[in-house]
Amino acid sequence: MKRSCGVRVSNALYLCVDVSPYGKDISYFLLDPTKPCNLKPFRTPIIIEGKKHNDIAVYIGKEYYPFVPDFIEEGRVMGLSRRIPKNFPFERLTPYKSRMFLVHERAIPKFDYHIERACPRKIKHSGKCGDTCVFDLWHLSALEKIKEKHEVSMLDEDHVVVTTPSVKYSVNI
Repeated sequence: MKRSCGVRVSNALYLCVDVSPYGKDISYFLLDPTKPCNLKPFRTPIIIEGKKHNDIAVYIGKEYYPFVPDFIEEGRVMGLSRRIPKNFPFERLTPYKSRMFLVHERAIPKFDYHIERACPRKIKHSGKCGDTCVFDLWHLSALEKIKEKHEVSMLDEDHVVVTTPSVKYSVNI
């Protein structure tokens, strides 16, 4: 299966989270509201030191995934996958406790907005910069087309279809 970031490199190491009909939907694990991150774009995943266990931060490049939902929807279908160096210090992670945090430049819109629907998690968001309902990112992604990476087409007056190199998903507008 081809992902938006391309095909897997043979003999490389990948950090993966698979999909399962017995597990929770990927949206269950999304942070809401989205959180600011002071990290510059990075290629190698970063270990985030914790008191009880360490977590990992993975940068999602907007050149392959212009919007957060593009990566999440691909993950919903194919699972999450990120190439990592073969010398990555796995011993610093704790099985079943360490979490993977996704970092994307467009996780927090740099503008105020208003969307006419409630947050699915019943959180009161203002729509102001820095108080983003993670699920609003799907609606906001429907506002812009990016040739060959994030195509948006009208399905009907209430829905659009977003097409990426790896998946198609619909957005209620």
